[in-house]
Amino acid sequence: IKVVVRSRPLTGTEQGRGDQVAVNCAEDGCSIEVMADTVAGSTQRQRGVSKQGVMYRLDRIVAPDAGQGLFFDQSGIKPLLLSALEGYAATCFAYGQTGS
Repeated sequence: IKVVVRSRPLTGTEQGRGDQVAVNCAEDGCSIEVMADTVAGSTQRQRGVSKQGVMYRLDRIVAPDAGQGLFFDQSGIKPLLLSALEGYAATCFAYGQTGS
């Protein structure tokens, strides 16, 4: 199992409200930080989340500004699809916001 994440940039509406990016991608390409208190005006704290946020290490982080082609190349989907075409069982689970 490999986990690959690509977060989306803020929309114009979100920027206009003063929202902040909730996820920071580290330059190592494998670490992501989920930030605490990222909603404008929020004072709510989540249990176990420090002021700095929570770090996760994944197989790959693709930059928010990456296009579909770059995501396809960096995500590891291509070898998975080629294996499926050769007759091997393969599964890709993708999750994302509608319209993102």
